Amino acid sequence: MENLPPTKAALVQHAKRAVYQAGHIWGQVFKATPVLPSPGDWGWTDPPECKPPWTTFPEASVAYPLESCYAVDAKKGCSGHCKCN
Repeated sequence: MENLPPTKAALVQHAKRAVYQAGHIWGQVFKATPVLPSPGDWGWTDPPECKPPWTTFPEASVAYPLESCYAVDAKKGCSGHCKCN
């Protein structure tokens, strides 16, 4: 799973967080009381957690469960009865 490239949805979430930090937070760094929009609208979960959701796609293992492809005979290969074919 670590070798899979990031998706477009992950790029969108990262861009939202970068714009929030650069445009809103650092853009008002010299104000005594900055007026900031909700982080939930900019790629973060709402306070108090403020964790970044990395993508809006469901986890691949949940979205696309494979049937028992690992019990395939190595000499014969896949018989075509599972989703790996």
